Amino acid sequence: MKHRLLLAAALLLMIATPTLAREPAVGHQFHSDIMITDHDGNPMQGVRCATVDFGPADSPRAPFDLDAWILEHGAEKVAVSIPVAFHVLYFYRGSTLVGNVTDTQITNQVDVLNAAYAGTGVSFVWRSTDRTLNKTWATMRPGSSAELAAKQALAVDPAHTLNLYTAYPGGGLLGWSYFPWSYPETSYMHGSVIHFGSLPGGYLSSYNGGDTATHEIGHYVGLYHTFQGGCTEPNDYCEDTPQEASPDYYCTIGRDSCPLDPGLDPIHNFMDYTPDECMYEFTGNQTARMDWALTTYRPSLISSKAEGDIVASPAASRTGITSVAPNPFNPKAEISFTLRAAGMVSLNVYDLAGRRIRTLLEQDMAAGPHDVAFDGRGLPSSVYFVVLKANGEQSTQRVMLLK
Repeated sequence: MKHRLLLAAALLLMIATPTLAREPAVGHQFHSDIMITDHDGNPMQGVRCATVDFGPADSPRAPFDLDAWILEHGAEKVAVSIPVAFHVLYFYRGSTLVGNVTDTQITNQVDVLNAAYAGTGVSFVWRSTDRTLNKTWATMRPGSSAELAAKQALAVDPAHTLNLYTAYPGGGLLGWSYFPWSYPETSYMHGSVIHFGSLPGGYLSSYNGGDTATHEIGHYVGLYHTFQGGCTEPNDYCEDTPQEASPDYYCTIGRDSCPLDPGLDPIHNFMDYTPDECMYEFTGNQTARMDWALTTYRPSLISSKAEGDIVASPAASRTGITSVAPNPFNPKAEISFTLRAAGMVSLNVYDLAGRRIRTLLEQDMAAGPHDVAFDGRGLPSSVYFVVLKANGEQSTQRVMLLK
């Protein structure tokens, strides 16, 4: 069993892993693995993720036994609303402005994150935005002097805030983060850097649904790639993500790169490398691992949650979408939601570019549970967002139409 390896053995494995170091991977050679376009529309090679595991070798990368940890802490499941400080880094190329994303894109990015992490106990609140004209910072790479300078100047209270930097990284990098054990929780190095073209509606085809941020923040809260370790245990320390020999880049349905391990490759998992439209899930063990990492390495982030920001299980006392089933669906899905009080309700469906493509409800409704059907006939296969607004509250759920 993946998570039942002795911690001592896991630590010995990590000590022997070349990527473990006590400093960022300055000069680390990241191998190009995807094709993207530059800001002028020219094809170029890119790198899906540049996160590297380093830090004190004696810092645990997993609990001794995840099942036991779940049993011990299940009644105290982490529920935290993380404030997000956006740092928009941009520059001019001649007369062309590169990287200055809009407030609408930032709002949509937060919605994407909340839809992706729905059910994990983690949610996100837009705290602030600053904008900096600095080409050196905007084109930084992991571990570079530019990254250190930008973060030292811009980071907002890293122990209590997720700092999210939108940039145009050198080398075609889509993004990177630092694992929670890599630095003390107060370090300004924490946070995630993402390519500005990966925000919802950005220009990076196949990677413009906002899930580069979802993926990189997964590392920020302690998740490994689903293909960590290939077909060799303990892999990503999550038993319910089937072993995967290598990343999948194409949403290869039926892929089974580790045939001796039960289950097909987890190509729909946010911690694989598939295109954004293919990703839609975290697993139960990944959620428990987030709980463990946050509890172990980011206690200030948990303790700083404000009253009213805590994400709880859907209940009659809250307004929100409780489920979409089936998901993925074809062509119909049933959307269930709860209203804590009677009032005007709007339920709309948006595409990845943020365009409203269906209005499912726009009427007064009574308090309590409700269901409504979403018929996707006439729509292409894609990821969509169902947005409920009522009682001054908003709830978003990602759905996938798969024809």
